[in-house]
Amino acid sequence: MEDNEDIPEILIPEVEKAIRSQKTEKAPRPDKITNELMRGTIKELSPILTKMFNETLNTGFIPSQWAESHIILLHKKGPKDDIGNYRPISLISNIYKVFCKSNFGQNISQARRKSTSGASRIQKRLQYD
Repeated sequence: MEDNEDIPEILIPEVEKAIRSQKTEKAPRPDKITNELMRGTIKELSPILTKMFNETLNTGFIPSQWAESHIILLHKKGPKDDIGNYRPISLISNIYKVFCKSNFGQNISQARRKSTSGASRIQKRLQYD
């Protein structure tokens, strides 16, 4: 795709920071990749994820596995036999969460500061395959 110069590259330290920011001891996500696994293999995994994330930004295609989610109900308060006392949450791919945290938000913010069309160009370019 053209206009790649408008999209700042994601760097390995940004991916490492995003991995470290993930909370541990959480329910497994659809991809079955735990935050503990990512933290334990951060040095080996970060370069691989960085390359994959930059390819995703450059091609504009998000892997379809990242769109999968598991919806579970969490009890808020009150009687457990009343469905109104539950709230749904979506468990999304940990890899996708790291992608979003890996300076991706800052990339959109930087593009917005340069021009409003820059941010929308990034958002429009990303689509699920």
